[in-house]
Amino acid sequence: MSIDSAIFLFAFLPLLLILEAAIRPIRAKNVLLCLAGLIFYAFGELWALAALIASALVNWALGLWAMRGVKAAVVCAAVLNLALLGVCKYLGFLGEGMALIGVQLNLPAIVAPAGVSFFTFKGISYVVDACRRPENGSKNFFRVLFYFSFLPEVMSGPLSRFENFEGQLSSRERSIERTAHGLRRFILGLAKKLLLSGGCAILVDAAFSAGEALDARMAWLGAIAYSLQLYFDFSGYSDMAVGLGAMLGFACPENFNYPYMAKSVGEFWRRWHISMGSWFRDYVYIPLGGSKVNSTGRIIFNLFVVWLLTGIWHGANWTF
Repeated sequence: MSIDSAIFLFAFLPLLLILEAAIRPIRAKNVLLCLAGLIFYAFGELWALAALIASALVNWALGLWAMRGVKAAVVCAAVLNLALLGVCKYLGFLGEGMALIGVQLNLPAIVAPAGVSFFTFKGISYVVDACRRPENGSKNFFRVLFYFSFLPEVMSGPLSRFENFEGQLSSRERSIERTAHGLRRFILGLAKKLLLSGGCAILVDAAFSAGEALDARMAWLGAIAYSLQLYFDFSGYSDMAVGLGAMLGFACPENFNYPYMAKSVGEFWRRWHISMGSWFRDYVYIPLGGSKVNSTGRIIFNLFVVWLLTGIWHGANWTF
């Protein structure tokens, strides 16, 4: 099940909104929404749900360790989360890479759990933030599990921070006006994803399958349509996530800010997939020294590491 599927739009979501509005105590609302996120995620594979819960449990335990000032917890979080991500998404890619140098490995093909790239990064940021400032962690496992399984973000982000999420668990605005605003944002995202991205996909498929009949005009049309297809698909999902969060009283981070209106390449990337860019900035680029290093070569190296990891994170393919 996805948030643009018929079963979600016409059954799961209306029932969830009715129950959430009917329940008064905010703690009971939190329990309902956490269960809804877990049930929604379980529509994929039960083993994927087990992986999500296990990841939340391990990172919560490491967070407790980090809150005591033990920096080894950060190393463990990075190793364990990246190991889970690597096993789920990159075993086959590793086998292909080893084959290029003549080493044949019989590695199992594993279907990655939906959203694994997002909840593993949430785990790393949670433990790092708990180590930097203990008040950004939590001794309550339920709160961490709710953060990992939060319905609007569990499949494809955006990448929220625990400190911002936790602040809304005990106090948040829930009104008819906010719900209506969220619903409008959700519908806008749904239209971008199904109508605009879907329409562009028709042109893209025609261009990419043209073969020898492809000329310069069709190539440019296909390239532009593909750029728009990617944007409308992902920004549409992000709009739906932000809108769904608003309907439930939560403020989810924005993920896109009109990137194709940017005046430079740098500005474009600051406007595109904002939550991911800020994650790499705060947890990779700045810890490496960022731009406050003594040489241009080191700045280039820091940028190269960020973009290499960004490419790997997006998918197990040399094209990324």
